[in-house]
Amino acid sequence: MTDDDIEKILNGSESNSDIDLIKNACTELMKKFDTVQIFCSRHEVDTGGTVNCHTGQGNFFARYGHVKQWVLKEETIRDCGCGDKL
Repeated sequence: MTDDDIEKILNGSESNSDIDLIKNACTELMKKFDTVQIFCSRHEVDTGGTVNCHTGQGNFFARYGHVKQWVLKEETIRDCGCGDKL
């Protein structure tokens, strides 16, 4: 898969069942939650690269805040070396 292929997929100019799956999951989750943000990645054995995509719905600032809070917590856990204790 080339960079052009990935760009086509991410821009929606190429049909991709994986991206449709992620978007549909987001839509379904929005039926129960105010905000949803999904990040996915997959190693492509054929190319040796990684493809990633993300989607979200709901209030942008709430999604941004959740992601920021998660990153800060993960960094704290990593830095203290206490991941198994939390």
